[in-house]
Amino acid sequence: MPAFALAIASLLAIGMSEFQPGPPGTPVAVFFRPFADHDTALLRVAAAGGEILRHGASGTIVIARSDDPGFTSRLYGAGALVVSAAIGTWICGPGPDGAAL
Repeated sequence: MPAFALAIASLLAIGMSEFQPGPPGTPVAVFFRPFADHDTALLRVAAAGGEILRHGASGTIVIARSDDPGFTSRLYGAGALVVSAAIGTWICGPGPDGAAL
């Protein structure tokens, strides 16, 4: 049983490190509370200094970037539940041209 617990803990640690936000300027996925108001989520990301790249239709996920090293901290201060690397999240919603992927 201890070996199994260690294996699970190791997998979780590896998984968490994969989703940590990258260096400034790389896209991040910003997750807000479920059923968050779409406009409020976008305004919070913009107020934190982010450039909005994409957004989910439900308003709870926004893909954004900023060159400012304090961007992630400001997102958490603005009410984000999770800020992660945007790996695999480019399909969350419409792109800049309004077309969904």
